[in-house]
Amino acid sequence: MICRNCGVRLSGYSDKCPFCGNKLNTIEEDKNLKQESDELELPILKKNEDVELNANDVYLSNNDSEAEIEEKKEETEEIEEENDSSNEDDLFLEKTRSISLVEDNEEVSELSLIDDINRQIDDMNEESNLLENKEEENVISSQETKASDDAINELSTKSSFKFRRNILLVTGALCLLIALILFAFIYFKHSKEEAISEANYIENLNEALQKYYDTEEIDDVIYVLEDIKKDDDKIKEVQNRTRTVCDSWVLLYLNEEILDKEKFGEASNKYKRLIDGLHNDAMIRHNDIRIKALTDTDYEELSKQISDIYSDSSMFLEALNYYSNKDYNRAFYDFDRIDEKNFYYEKAVHYKNKIVDDIISLLKADIKKMENVVGELTDEEKLQEYLHIEEIILEYNNVYVSVNLSSDSTYQELLGTYTSYVALYTEKVSENNKIDSNQNNQENINQGNNLNEGSSIESE
Repeated sequence: MICRNCGVRLSGYSDKCPFCGNKLNTIEEDKNLKQESDELELPILKKNEDVELNANDVYLSNNDSEAEIEEKKEETEEIEEENDSSNEDDLFLEKTRSISLVEDNEEVSELSLIDDINRQIDDMNEESNLLENKEEENVISSQETKASDDAINELSTKSSFKFRRNILLVTGALCLLIALILFAFIYFKHSKEEAISEANYIENLNEALQKYYDTEEIDDVIYVLEDIKKDDDKIKEVQNRTRTVCDSWVLLYLNEEILDKEKFGEASNKYKRLIDGLHNDAMIRHNDIRIKALTDTDYEELSKQISDIYSDSSMFLEALNYYSNKDYNRAFYDFDRIDEKNFYYEKAVHYKNKIVDDIISLLKADIKKMENVVGELTDEEKLQEYLHIEEIILEYNNVYVSVNLSSDSTYQELLGTYTSYVALYTEKVSENNKIDSNQNNQENINQGNNLNEGSSIESE
């Protein structure tokens, strides 16, 4: 029999344990307990049949004193030697008791044997896990400490210092390069945006001025001024561009192909209105300052040019009218009176050359008509024809006295050509006349000789 409280094996059966006073089970109760244990099939008992109890297990029981526990241990060993032939029931109970380390108080007595064993197993697993975790933490801590020491030792070396310095220099150079690239990108992007913006308002101004020239609608020019009124540089650029366009309009006005004063007067009024509108109407106010598309200075200069052109045009238009009526003498005379300061001087020179060309063309046409019959004439007749052509050429110079054809190279070539023809055929006719005269003389001589011979024959 074994006491469930202190674990002492008793040689006989008793109601109470002589060591701890705990009530003992009867033989039937022990058998029933064994059967219940077999039915439960406790895995921890079957797997750990080799569990040995050490001295500390004994001290876990509720003994009154250490001496009493030690004494009980010695008596238990003696009883075990005497009762080696004890049945398996006692051995089973002894192993079960060695595992149970819980005090037999009122709370534990209410628990079942399975709960007691499971609780002890959980406590043992928890302690094992705590030990393992602690060992892992110690290993990790030691590894980290070692790595930190190795890193410190590595950083303290000269080669490590050079390596870190090189890395720092390379990193700094890369950062500087990236910064320069970003700066260049931003700068060129900003410049491009400014160029696009500048091109946009200049392009809008060109379109607005062209529309104003075609329709005299000036609203779009005012809109451009509104857009750039806060930028002084853009205002100057718009005004400069407006002056350039107006200069081109003045040239168009000067080159108008107009054949009478009435139409030219209409054109003059048109260009004057265009200039007046850009100065008086294309205007806005900003900060009590008037901003005009055409500045006062430019307006005064352009207005004077238009007025001078109109004044200079009167003589030119009069000469042009004579030219249209083919009165080349009067036209050439009026064109020749236009001096170099006149806006129409170059056009006057152009028309003077044109008058000469027209007269030469007329002269050539007359010459061609007379030359068509020259090929069928005799040398004497040809001489007469070329003399007539020469007279016509000289007469043209006398008719168009204001033109002074004698100074024209083409006229000089024509006159020289036909003068040489006159000389040539004059010589030919003279030679022919000499030949004819000699022949006549010879014939006369022959006839005289014949007469003399006839008289001599008659006298004989």
